[in-house]
Amino acid sequence: MFGGRYARPLRSAQLAQAQRLAARNLPANMLLANRLRELEGTRGRTAREFYAAQIDGELVGLVWLDANICAVASQPEAIRMLALPAQRHVPRASAIFGDRATTEALFAHMGRVPVREYRWSQPLLEALANPLVPDHPGLHPATQDDADEVFRVSVEMFIEEVGVDPCRHDGGRSYRARVGSLIELGRTYIVRETGRIVFKADIGAVVDGRAEMHGVWVDPLLRGRGLGSAAIVATTRAVMETHAPRVSLYVNDYNLAARRVYEKAGYRQIGELSTLLL
Repeated sequence: MFGGRYARPLRSAQLAQAQRLAARNLPANMLLANRLRELEGTRGRTAREFYAAQIDGELVGLVWLDANICAVASQPEAIRMLALPAQRHVPRASAIFGDRATTEALFAHMGRVPVREYRWSQPLLEALANPLVPDHPGLHPATQDDADEVFRVSVEMFIEEVGVDPCRHDGGRSYRARVGSLIELGRTYIVRETGRIVFKADIGAVVDGRAEMHGVWVDPLLRGRGLGSAAIVATTRAVMETHAPRVSLYVNDYNLAARRVYEKAGYRQIGELSTLLL
């Protein structure tokens, strides 16, 4: 009954096992682990979003098949088992992402996949050192009164970072809902100057005392003036006080300006992620 090797949709009864697997490399698996937490108490949702690889009764791998494709595994064989469901999901996904070694292995087993852009090296950083700049005194959590403007700058950030419009499929309904949800959770931080938002950052995931910062945006007219570093320091402190004591984020290796900003804010590399844009 419990022997054999197979990959099949994740059952609700396996959710705790899946969470333990993701927690083995939590800084690299934050988004996947966060989604597993969000699915607690639901019925049938796990099977729609996750495939699990099982060997002799042990859950050894997991692939998240949503807007993106992300895998975790404790054994190399699990990646090979999960490559087929991942390949089938490619037409509905925007990217393959995750821990670099796992992403490379999954991609190698997926056959021919049309990739728009390879971002193999994305340093994973954590706030570990004392910042070299003071925090920005004007940072505060966004409220629903800010939602329209936060949505506008979020779309601008997404297009600049990913190269596609997040509103192209449904007119922005799902993306706007995500923006509103993060604001409702108190996980979007902004700085206003002369009445307009000039800095924005989101906390995309919170799991087991860790938080991951996403969606960092600085007004293009104000870049290079120290606003980014000061606002990141303030955001990090606010997150540590409100959401989790450990804060991480990731950045493209070629984005030297952003890497300098994060270094000044006290971030140091702890791992490496990859994103393949489809």
